[in-house]
Amino acid sequence: MKREKFTPFYKVNADDFGKDERTNRKIISAALDNQITSVSLMVNRGGLRKAVRFAKTLKSLDVGLHIDLTDNYRRFFFRYIMGKIPLEWIHEEITAQLEKFVSTGVTLNHIDSHLGVHFFPKIFRIVAEIAQELDVYVRNPIRRINWNIFNWKQCIGDNVQWLFYQVNKKYKVKSFDYMIEPKGTMEVICHV
Repeated sequence: MKREKFTPFYKVNADDFGKDERTNRKIISAALDNQITSVSLMVNRGGLRKAVRFAKTLKSLDVGLHIDLTDNYRRFFFRYIMGKIPLEWIHEEITAQLEKFVSTGVTLNHIDSHLGVHFFPKIFRIVAEIAQELDVYVRNPIRRINWNIFNWKQCIGDNVQWLFYQVNKKYKVKSFDYMIEPKGTMEVICHV
């Protein structure tokens, strides 16, 4: 039996579209030069209008919601693990950002988050339910579990992402794979 050759699909995504004019200029330039295939849009930042105008003109560009819950990852992470951030607030904020995205008239292709906060399992459950309902993709940081206690930052980060993968499997959400495997799409993320 002859095996069919698998050709993976690579998606090059630029995060933080809509953050500010400087970021928008760089992302627009990259899109016009065909260096990126998709963008993740921040709907509660100063560059939203220009980003939306551009996204509507370049129909080949996939656009996703870049959930924006914090600019201070460390503070957010510790408040999250201490239970100081109510899940109700997170759900309301994500819903509000999604509604704002929909109101722009741009087609939603995927959901991800600023600083990767949707990787946290409880937040991912919220995002997974929304993604399933809307039938859109979710960024998926698949990695192997890391037991390297000598590098605790990497260990925590990798293991949170491994837990995310387990939750992702449970909810059966469409996702982009980070790993280069013959399973589907590999997303390459860039920041400008």
